[in-house]
Amino acid sequence: MSYFFFLHDLLLLLHTRRLWKSVASSVSVETTCSLREPASETELRLVEEYIGWPIPVAIRSSLMVCDGQDVIGARKGLIHGLPLLSCAQIWTEMRWRPSMKKNGLLPITAAQGHQQICCTREGSVVLLEGKQCHFKSHSFFHFIATLFVDGMDPLWKDIGSSSKSHRSEKGDGSEGDW
Repeated sequence: MSYFFFLHDLLLLLHTRRLWKSVASSVSVETTCSLREPASETELRLVEEYIGWPIPVAIRSSLMVCDGQDVIGARKGLIHGLPLLSCAQIWTEMRWRPSMKKNGLLPITAAQGHQQICCTREGSVVLLEGKQCHFKSHSFFHFIATLFVDGMDPLWKDIGSSSKSHRSEKGDGSEGDW
């Protein structure tokens, strides 16, 4: 059983490396140079212990390739100017905003203005705009591939034929306050 999970994790990490290599080739040299070295297993475990659930596989394997971004200046982040967070920054953000943990959201990018990209506990990517939470993709891999490989813009357009949103605190699946 553990051999299967090891192979699955290895294949996922290889797929992630290939995806990030494609991303690095499609952005500026300055942006590529801002990507950090991989996160350690200890850093990943600390975040998981604090939030109380496993980091979604796509996010975890991405952090194992690139642990966020070092950016100087506004609008220099990889995703529409929003810089990717490192494990340490995710941990800090979760402590600073306990409502994210309560609602099963894990920040992926730094907040700028009233926007921030997060991942749900199940792995879906959502865009927080103020108190609204909008579904953007079923996985981080799909979100990144759509943005950098397919050339679509998943932040401002819904991906796929159906538009979903993260469940509100009421649990009715409607868009609204998170």
